[in-house]
Amino acid sequence: MRKYRSLIIALILLLTAAGVSYYLYRLERQRQAELTESGRQKLDAEASALAKGASPNLTVKLHLYDPGRVDPKSEFLSVQERSIFETDDKVLKARQIVNEVLKSRPLFSEKTTLRQIYLLDDGTAIVDLSEQAAKELTGGITSEMAAILSITQSLKANIQEIEQVRFLIGGRQTDTFAGHVSIQQPFR
Repeated sequence: MRKYRSLIIALILLLTAAGVSYYLYRLERQRQAELTESGRQKLDAEASALAKGASPNLTVKLHLYDPGRVDPKSEFLSVQERSIFETDDKVLKARQIVNEVLKSRPLFSEKTTLRQIYLLDDGTAIVDLSEQAAKELTGGITSEMAAILSITQSLKANIQEIEQVRFLIGGRQTDTFAGHVSIQQPFR
């Protein structure tokens, strides 16, 4: 009889552990689903303006790499004007500016995306680019420097509060952007 009692207790404990594990698994799945849904519901300035049928109405100056220039007296980056959606939210404005810079070809590939951008109180913008930004960057050190300076100067020129820019690749701080230029320190 004692043997059966121990077996029954062990079976009850095993079933209880399985039930608790299943319950926790379902809670985590529900939480993940809610996070995914809330991520989809976040609207940026572009999406909300498009939904209203608006068109871009704020002109910004972007500093873009022009690889065709051979004049040694010319600037490394050329200034081009682009239109974005006007917004009072500085993060959304910065996001639009970086997305416009990322559209510049041949410097960035079509797979390069902006994962996230953060604006800190000390005037630092943290730009988190996808891993493709580093993996598929065309060229060498010149292209890396052009990519970094294009984003940095475009943000600083259009958002007064930004004094310096730090870069993350794939959500992590790396030693270099794509193997040549150190991104351990912020760019001014």
